[in-house]
Amino acid sequence: MRSTPKCWLTDMDGVLVREEHALPGAAEFLERLVERERPFLVLTNNSIFTPRDLSARLKRSGLTVPEESIWTSALATATFLNDQLPGGSAYVIGEAGLTTPLHEVGYTLTDVDPDSEIAQEEVFGPVLVVIAYEDDDDAVRIANNSIYGLSGAVFGGQVRALAVARRIRTGTFSINGGNYFSPDSPFGGFKQSGIGREMGSAGLEEFLESKTFAEVVSGAGS
Repeated sequence: MRSTPKCWLTDMDGVLVREEHALPGAAEFLERLVERERPFLVLTNNSIFTPRDLSARLKRSGLTVPEESIWTSALATATFLNDQLPGGSAYVIGEAGLTTPLHEVGYTLTDVDPDSEIAQEEVFGPVLVVIAYEDDDDAVRIANNSIYGLSGAVFGGQVRALAVARRIRTGTFSINGGNYFSPDSPFGGFKQSGIGREMGSAGLEEFLESKTFAEVVSGAGS
């Protein structure tokens, strides 16, 4: 004779909800588990949201599931990594659902190495490289750690932002969203981002030829 289950494991997607709408009978099922004081765990491979986020989303669907009764694939990942290498570090591509449990188990979330290829080369795609810095001097050092220097941007107080912009080796610089594309503003880069300028008086000078004249001036040496 089969014994009565002491706890329940149930999937979330396709079993309790579909596209954020509760399936028929899901609310009643959860209510009966609570009434009979049966522990239960809702499983999901959704690693975007934290259990707290998912609990709130389920609540909007009419389902009451405490966050401690939700187990995500991100939680499983964090537990597995911590079992294999406690206190380790990981480069994470993901959102709060993944970064939060990794942080909670004591993992260090590393950022991009400033010398790595993805930080040094232009990526023609929807990629944003984020590198942490300690202070303005460190930010300037990281920004100048490149063989290129076409353009840059900085946001902050006007005086401080301008001071940072002056120290970074790029040919053009936007301060607090300023637009440097104008017919009278020279455009061009430093280092391996090109030689010369286009637009502005400096751009016109690229099409001119300089000529030097020298003549003897009588009595100049006497």
